[in-house]
Amino acid sequence: MESLSGDPRADVRGDLETRNEPGQIQEPLDAARTRPCLIETASLWPLWKCVLGPGLTLVVASIMAPIYRSSMRPPADRIVDFFQEWASARNYLEGLPVYANHRVSLPRYLTLRTLRPQDLSIEVNAHPPTSVLLALPFARLHYPDAVLVWNLTSLGMLGVSLFVIWRGFGIPFSLWWSFPLITSLLICPPLITQVYFGQLNLVILLLLTGTWAADRSGRPLLAGVLLGTAATIKLFPGFLFLYFIFRGQWRSLLAGVITIALLTGLTATVLGLEAYRAYTVDVLPCVSGFRGKWLNASLTGFWVKLFDPPPNEVQVQPLWHSPAIARLGTVATCAAVVISLAWIVRRATTRTEQDLAFGLALTAMLLVSPVTWDHYLLLLPIPIIAIGRGLPRSRAARMLFAGILVAFWSSPVLIQSLMIPGGRFHGIAHPLHTVTVLSYQCYALIALFSLGVVEAMRYRKCAASDSPSTDAGGEARGSHSLADV
Repeated sequence: MESLSGDPRADVRGDLETRNEPGQIQEPLDAARTRPCLIETASLWPLWKCVLGPGLTLVVASIMAPIYRSSMRPPADRIVDFFQEWASARNYLEGLPVYANHRVSLPRYLTLRTLRPQDLSIEVNAHPPTSVLLALPFARLHYPDAVLVWNLTSLGMLGVSLFVIWRGFGIPFSLWWSFPLITSLLICPPLITQVYFGQLNLVILLLLTGTWAADRSGRPLLAGVLLGTAATIKLFPGFLFLYFIFRGQWRSLLAGVITIALLTGLTATVLGLEAYRAYTVDVLPCVSGFRGKWLNASLTGFWVKLFDPPPNEVQVQPLWHSPAIARLGTVATCAAVVISLAWIVRRATTRTEQDLAFGLALTAMLLVSPVTWDHYLLLLPIPIIAIGRGLPRSRAARMLFAGILVAFWSSPVLIQSLMIPGGRFHGIAHPLHTVTVLSYQCYALIALFSLGVVEAMRYRKCAASDSPSTDAGGEARGSHSLADV
């Protein structure tokens, strides 16, 4: 990839100006002006764009308002994902098993005279016991009201997360750029899905954003506590502990492990050990069947759908049935991702490189997770910004990045329904569908990860070539010092 200035060193020289402490290089205050950035200042906008931005936002908001209004508070007979946590919390209050089958909880808590097939697509709560603890404050509310309050709370968490990311990256504030941001969020399919189903993504996003902010501000204990909390609510964020292991930040790792132990103990004290037994014995085997679902965008999902779909997954036709190839492909590709991540993280010294490394860890987390639903893409603002703000102005790099964003901002449900005869509920995905419409978001995650790796290597190469060498006596050689660069 070519540099904006023709010399790739110009993109990273700001990272080499000063050192505050051994192993940490601080960027200058004007680094954002020397780094290629996708975000321009509002002063460059023609007047007609300043008018178009607010106008387009109002039009989109008026179109999307009914969708969000109906999603925020579902009718009592529409089952969304948050029902899992709410019903488990309600079971606890009424003395029932926390992980009671939904054949019991649905008629008990909702006005359903007969259960429809779609109501039992998930027969038990698929989430860890601590997520039930999180839902306890909502358990006494009527089901639609509980979903409404949860959605409002989640959107507040999204706002806090975006504010922390905006401040962390030092992105200049512009009122005019808030309109495209709002418009893009309103039409973002992962966010629409998040609100419709009342998912846990935005609390996870807030905790992972806090982990990133605490780590880059030199608070390793807080970073570990926040990451440990996220890993008890959903299991897959625990992958990010590899980031701290690769960096040798053992205090963050220890804080995270202690946090997991304390929250697990608290959950077991409140809900009882039976909740963990039921989750381990009854729930996890059911969750493993999700690997072959159409919407699974992980590497595991790609190989399972192609070679080893679960017996109950009748909507996926394998290329040929070979569990060995599925396991080998999964292990090989996930290992390649983890090895690449380790190589990048261990060499990250500047703040820009560390932001990029953390973003790559987030992307790798979704790639290697056994199940990555389309709404999990809400967890990617840090890697998108970290990669996008340093993107060279070469046509190939920008077209690739734009294609990644289009893939993330498209609805796989709609595309699959259009491309596969019979649609999502009645269609059969053949191998050609698996390697195309069922996997395009997986390819986008791979492309984002690869683009970040190339960008990190470019930064490291330029940093190494611009750093002064030292002779045997320990004195610097060469024509440049750090201050000169």
